[in-house]
Amino acid sequence: MASPLPPSPDGSPYQMMRPCPSCDEEPQVLISPWMQAPERERKTLDMAMAERRTEEIATLSRRILSRLSARLGRKPTDDEALQAILDALPEVAVYRPDTPSDWDYYQFASWTLRPRRGNAISPWTGKPKGAGDCEDLTILFCALALAAGLRARPKWLDQKGKLQNHFAVTTCDEAGTVCRWIEATLPGARVGEHPYAALRRLGGAALVLGASR
Repeated sequence: MASPLPPSPDGSPYQMMRPCPSCDEEPQVLISPWMQAPERERKTLDMAMAERRTEEIATLSRRILSRLSARLGRKPTDDEALQAILDALPEVAVYRPDTPSDWDYYQFASWTLRPRRGNAISPWTGKPKGAGDCEDLTILFCALALAAGLRARPKWLDQKGKLQNHFAVTTCDEAGTVCRWIEATLPGARVGEHPYAALRRLGGAALVLGASR
Protein backbone atom coordinates (compact mmCIF):
# COMPACT_ATOMS: atom_id res chain seq x y z
CA MET A 1 0.00 0.00 0.00
CA ALA A 2 1.25 3.48 -0.82
CA SER A 3 2.06 6.06 1.81
CA PRO A 4 -1.09 7.75 3.12
CA LEU A 5 -2.17 10.96 1.44
CA PRO A 6 -3.98 13.90 3.06
CA PRO A 7 -7.67 13.24 3.67
CA SER A 8 -10.10 14.25 0.96
CA PRO A 9 -12.73 16.94 1.62
CA ASP A 10 -15.28 14.30 2.61
CA GLY A 11 -12.81 12.55 4.91
CA SER A 12 -12.28 9.45 2.75
CA PRO A 13 -8.80 8.25 1.78
CA TYR A 14 -7.42 9.04 -1.64
CA GLN A 15 -6.28 5.48 -2.25
CA MET A 16 -6.11 2.13 -0.56
CA MET A 17 -5.93 -1.55 -1.39
CA ARG A 18 -9.07 -3.65 -1.15
CA PRO A 19 -10.67 -6.52 -3.03
CA CYS A 20 -12.55 -5.55 -6.16
CA PRO A 21 -16.07 -7.07 -6.04
CA SER A 22 -16.08 -7.67 -9.80
CA CYS A 23 -12.59 -9.19 -9.95
CA ASP A 24 -12.73 -12.47 -8.02
CA GLU A 25 -11.52 -10.73 -4.88
CA GLU A 26 -8.14 -9.83 -6.40
CA PRO A 27 -6.75 -6.80 -4.52
CA GLN A 28 -6.56 -3.68 -6.63
CA VAL A 29 -5.74 -0.06 -5.97
CA LEU A 30 -8.91 1.80 -5.10
CA ILE A 31 -8.72 5.43 -6.23
CA SER A 32 -10.83 8.17 -4.69
CA PRO A 33 -12.51 10.74 -6.98
CA TRP A 34 -10.56 13.35 -5.00
CA MET A 35 -7.17 12.10 -6.23
CA GLN A 36 -5.61 14.72 -8.52
CA ALA A 37 -4.10 14.05 -11.96
CA PRO A 38 -0.40 14.13 -10.91
CA GLU A 39 -1.03 11.56 -8.16
CA ARG A 40 -3.03 9.38 -10.55
CA GLU A 41 -0.21 9.48 -13.10
CA ARG A 42 2.42 8.67 -10.47
CA LYS A 43 0.37 5.79 -9.10
CA THR A 44 -0.20 4.18 -12.51
CA LEU A 45 3.47 4.64 -13.44
CA ASP A 46 4.51 3.02 -10.15
CA MET A 47 2.23 0.07 -10.94
CA ALA A 48 3.76 -0.33 -14.40
CA MET A 49 7.29 -0.03 -13.03
CA ALA A 50 6.56 -2.61 -10.35
CA GLU A 51 5.87 -5.34 -12.92
CA ARG A 52 8.12 -4.45 -15.84
CA ARG A 53 10.69 -7.06 -14.77
CA THR A 54 8.31 -9.86 -13.87
CA GLU A 55 8.70 -13.00 -15.97
CA GLU A 56 5.24 -12.72 -17.53
CA ILE A 57 5.61 -9.09 -18.65
CA ALA A 58 9.27 -9.33 -19.67
CA THR A 59 8.69 -12.52 -21.68
CA LEU A 60 5.69 -11.11 -23.54
CA SER A 61 7.58 -7.90 -24.31
CA ARG A 62 10.55 -9.87 -25.68
CA ARG A 63 8.30 -12.05 -27.83
CA ILE A 64 6.59 -9.05 -29.39
CA LEU A 65 9.86 -7.34 -30.24
CA SER A 66 11.59 -10.55 -31.36
CA ARG A 67 8.81 -11.20 -33.85
CA LEU A 68 9.08 -7.60 -35.08
CA SER A 69 12.86 -7.85 -35.48
CA ALA A 70 12.48 -11.08 -37.44
CA ARG A 71 9.93 -9.50 -39.75
CA LEU A 72 12.06 -6.37 -40.32
CA GLY A 73 15.38 -8.23 -40.54
CA ARG A 74 16.96 -5.65 -38.24
CA LYS A 75 16.64 -4.05 -34.85
CA PRO A 76 13.47 -1.94 -34.74
CA THR A 77 13.49 1.77 -33.99
CA ASP A 78 11.87 2.90 -30.74
CA ASP A 79 8.78 4.04 -32.63
CA GLU A 80 8.49 0.71 -34.41
CA ALA A 81 8.86 -1.13 -31.12
CA LEU A 82 6.23 1.05 -29.42
CA GLN A 83 3.84 0.50 -32.34
CA ALA A 84 4.36 -3.26 -32.21
CA ILE A 85 3.48 -3.30 -28.51
CA LEU A 86 0.48 -1.05 -29.20
CA ASP A 87 -0.72 -3.38 -31.99
CA ALA A 88 -0.29 -6.43 -29.74
CA LEU A 89 -2.26 -4.93 -26.86
CA PRO A 90 -5.79 -5.78 -28.16
CA GLU A 91 -4.49 -9.25 -28.98
CA VAL A 92 -3.80 -9.94 -25.30
CA ALA A 93 -6.51 -7.92 -23.50
CA VAL A 94 -9.85 -6.37 -24.40
CA TYR A 95 -11.56 -3.29 -23.02
CA ARG A 96 -13.86 -3.88 -20.08
CA PRO A 97 -15.21 -0.97 -17.99
CA ASP A 98 -15.17 -0.98 -14.23
CA THR A 99 -18.35 -1.49 -12.25
CA PRO A 100 -20.03 1.96 -12.10
CA SER A 101 -18.80 3.82 -9.02
CA ASP A 102 -17.49 7.20 -7.90
CA TRP A 103 -14.24 5.36 -7.18
CA ASP A 104 -11.83 3.85 -9.69
CA TYR A 105 -10.17 0.44 -9.58
CA TYR A 106 -6.61 0.38 -10.94
CA GLN A 107 -5.25 -3.11 -11.59
CA PHE A 108 -1.72 -4.37 -12.15
CA ALA A 109 -0.57 -5.46 -15.60
CA SER A 110 -0.47 -9.14 -14.64
CA TRP A 111 -4.12 -9.00 -13.59
CA THR A 112 -5.13 -7.33 -16.87
CA LEU A 113 -3.45 -10.25 -18.68
CA ARG A 114 -5.32 -12.85 -16.61
CA PRO A 115 -7.43 -15.03 -18.95
CA ARG A 116 -11.12 -14.12 -18.76
CA ARG A 117 -13.69 -16.79 -19.50
CA GLY A 118 -15.58 -16.15 -22.73
CA ASN A 119 -12.92 -13.94 -24.31
CA ALA A 120 -11.31 -14.89 -27.63
CA ILE A 121 -8.04 -16.82 -27.54
CA SER A 122 -4.95 -14.61 -27.63
CA PRO A 123 -2.47 -15.45 -30.40
CA TRP A 124 0.32 -14.49 -27.99
CA THR A 125 -0.60 -16.54 -24.94
CA GLY A 126 -2.78 -19.32 -26.37
CA LYS A 127 -5.28 -18.55 -23.59
CA PRO A 128 -8.39 -16.37 -23.40
CA LYS A 129 -7.56 -12.69 -23.54
CA GLY A 130 -7.48 -10.60 -20.39
CA ALA A 131 -9.49 -7.44 -19.82
CA GLY A 132 -9.30 -3.98 -18.31
CA ASP A 133 -10.42 -0.41 -18.79
CA CYS A 134 -8.40 2.56 -20.05
CA GLU A 135 -6.06 2.91 -17.08
CA ASP A 136 -5.53 -0.86 -16.88
CA LEU A 137 -4.62 -1.08 -20.57
CA THR A 138 -2.40 1.98 -20.15
CA ILE A 139 -0.57 0.34 -17.22
CA LEU A 140 -0.14 -2.85 -19.26
CA PHE A 141 1.22 -0.96 -22.28
CA CYS A 142 3.66 1.00 -20.11
CA ALA A 143 4.85 -2.15 -18.33
CA LEU A 144 5.54 -3.87 -21.67
CA ALA A 145 7.29 -0.78 -23.06
CA LEU A 146 9.37 -0.23 -19.94
CA ALA A 147 10.36 -3.91 -19.98
CA ALA A 148 11.88 -3.25 -23.41
CA GLY A 149 13.74 -0.17 -22.22
CA LEU A 150 11.36 2.20 -24.00
CA ARG A 151 10.03 5.47 -22.60
CA ALA A 152 6.33 5.47 -21.71
CA ARG A 153 4.34 7.22 -18.99
CA PRO A 154 0.61 7.20 -18.19
CA LYS A 155 -1.15 10.50 -18.88
CA TRP A 156 -4.49 11.53 -17.41
CA LEU A 157 -7.06 13.37 -19.55
CA ASP A 158 -9.60 15.35 -17.52
CA GLN A 159 -12.73 15.28 -19.67
CA LYS A 160 -15.08 17.80 -18.09
CA GLY A 161 -18.65 17.37 -19.22
CA LYS A 162 -18.11 13.77 -20.36
CA LEU A 163 -19.32 10.60 -18.70
CA GLN A 164 -15.78 9.58 -17.77
CA ASN A 165 -12.19 10.78 -17.77
CA HIS A 166 -9.49 8.94 -19.68
CA PHE A 167 -5.94 7.58 -19.46
CA ALA A 168 -3.50 7.44 -22.36
CA VAL A 169 0.31 7.35 -22.66
CA THR A 170 3.03 9.83 -23.49
CA THR A 171 6.50 8.98 -24.80
CA CYS A 172 9.16 11.68 -24.51
CA ASP A 173 12.71 12.21 -25.72
CA GLU A 174 15.60 11.74 -23.30
CA ALA A 175 15.51 15.39 -22.25
CA GLY A 176 11.77 15.22 -21.68
CA THR A 177 11.18 18.27 -23.87
CA VAL A 178 9.43 16.63 -26.84
CA CYS A 179 6.54 14.32 -25.96
CA ARG A 180 4.03 12.49 -28.11
CA TRP A 181 0.77 10.72 -27.37
CA ILE A 182 -0.03 7.03 -27.53
CA GLU A 183 -3.68 5.95 -27.26
CA ALA A 184 -3.62 2.51 -25.63
CA THR A 185 -7.36 1.81 -25.43
CA LEU A 186 -8.50 2.06 -29.06
CA PRO A 187 -7.33 -0.84 -31.28
CA GLY A 188 -5.65 0.52 -34.40
CA ALA A 189 -4.25 3.69 -32.80
CA ARG A 190 -0.88 4.99 -33.97
CA VAL A 191 2.15 6.14 -32.02
CA GLY A 192 2.15 9.95 -31.97
CA GLU A 193 -1.62 10.17 -32.45
CA HIS A 194 -3.60 12.18 -29.90
CA PRO A 195 -6.41 10.14 -28.30
CA TYR A 196 -9.05 12.43 -29.81
CA ALA A 197 -7.46 12.15 -33.26
CA ALA A 198 -7.53 8.36 -32.89
CA LEU A 199 -11.15 8.57 -31.76
CA ARG A 200 -12.13 10.62 -34.83
CA ARG A 201 -10.37 8.16 -37.13
CA LEU A 202 -11.37 4.89 -35.48
CA GLY A 203 -14.55 5.58 -33.55
CA GLY A 204 -15.09 4.00 -30.15
CA ALA A 205 -16.50 6.86 -28.09
CA ALA A 206 -17.68 4.47 -25.39
CA LEU A 207 -14.06 3.51 -24.68
CA VAL A 208 -12.75 7.07 -24.45
CA LEU A 209 -15.67 9.34 -23.53
CA GLY A 210 -18.05 6.90 -21.88
CA ALA A 211 -20.63 7.74 -24.57
CA SER A 212 -22.14 5.55 -27.23
CA ARG A 213 -21.48 8.10 -29.93
